[in-house]
Amino acid sequence: MSKYITVLLNLFVESRQLAKVTEVLMKIPEVVDAYEVTGEYDVVATLHVETIRAFRELLKDKILKIDGVKSTVSSVVLHSYRLQTTEPFQEEESAYSPYSSIEKEDLNSKQAETGSFVKGLRQLGEVLPEQPEAA
Repeated sequence: MSKYITVLLNLFVESRQLAKVTEVLMKIPEVVDAYEVTGEYDVVATLHVETIRAFRELLKDKILKIDGVKSTVSSVVLHSYRLQTTEPFQEEESAYSPYSSIEKEDLNSKQAETGSFVKGLRQLGEVLPEQPEAA
């Protein structure tokens, strides 16, 4: 059981104040992450707070008083299904991998063969003159 409540906080920010708002946000100890995002909101922040009351006080006494913050929409996390504990896209064997280790070896072998073929084509390009494209 976690000892804190996670809140996802979406912020509407004055565009000229975006850098200043994120700088001030990141100085608040309860702010774990902040992301400048596309879409309806300008910034999404992850907060860890001890209680809902603590979140309320943080929101009204600090976050909403940051120059440039127009408004916020918050979501309290009820349950986390999986937290990313490793960097994404690592070539580490995972329970979530769609390939078995034998299939991975076969894919790696085919990638190596393809790499050699492409390298050979590049070398040929250095030897043979470039042909003009047909119109």
